[in-house]
Amino acid sequence: MLWIALGIFLLAACGGAYLTVLLAQDKKIPWSITLLHGVLGALGLTLLLVSALSVGAFGAVWMATIIFVCAALGGLLNLLIHLRKGRPVLPIALIHGVVAVIGAVVLVYAIVTASPS
Repeated sequence: MLWIALGIFLLAACGGAYLTVLLAQDKKIPWSITLLHGVLGALGLTLLLVSALSVGAFGAVWMATIIFVCAALGGLLNLLIHLRKGRPVLPIALIHGVVAVIGAVVLVYAIVTASPS
């Protein structure tokens, strides 16, 4: 299930990268991609949490979960700003993305070290 969560996070990252490029170019942010990005991120986080709880996961899985929760909170903050002011904030989007990438790296580490060789 960790591999599936990682795959979903990577799909969400593609949408997030696209949205960040549009934001940096001061172009219109499509709601459809924004919602898809958020739903995929939430789905990945849910799968990660269920997996961590069900298999009695070790430290790196929990660390990845905590990092992704922090990334999700940053994304939620930017969504609220977007709803209120009509435009997300680029520095928050960049921090959100960097934190999510760190979470993905930690998740890959957790998957690789947990897999039998």
